[in-house]
Amino acid sequence: MGTKMKTYPMPNFDTLKVVKQASVSNFVIPKFARKEFFALKITGLVRVPRDGMYSFSTSSDDGSALYIGDQQVVNNDGIHGDEEISGEIALKAGLHPITVLMFQGRGGEALGVQMEGPNIAKGPIPADWLTHNR
Repeated sequence: MGTKMKTYPMPNFDTLKVVKQASVSNFVIPKFARKEFFALKITGLVRVPRDGMYSFSTSSDDGSALYIGDQQVVNNDGIHGDEEISGEIALKAGLHPITVLMFQGRGGEALGVQMEGPNIAKGPIPADWLTHNR
């Protein structure tokens, strides 16, 4: 039986030319993005209401990744259709840096970010839990 091999073409975001910067209120593909061959880096802070284990997930077509601080929590890399991958991290209550990376090759495009935690059902991160300001 063969093993499905996944390619990992996530670009090196440090070497990419920034074409446009914008402020967004959630993790979505902005309307100004091209239909194919683009990459997004969305940064900000997420407010965690209480100490505990949190699960974050990205659903994307094609690859994506999610970081809390410098720790990669989700690796959803590769050329693929809309696929959801999750990961867990222990967090203290308060603000934490969050970064979502995403790239688009050909075909369909999608990006979604969800979280769940202590007494928090899985769903999109509430917009009022996200900020750019400490």
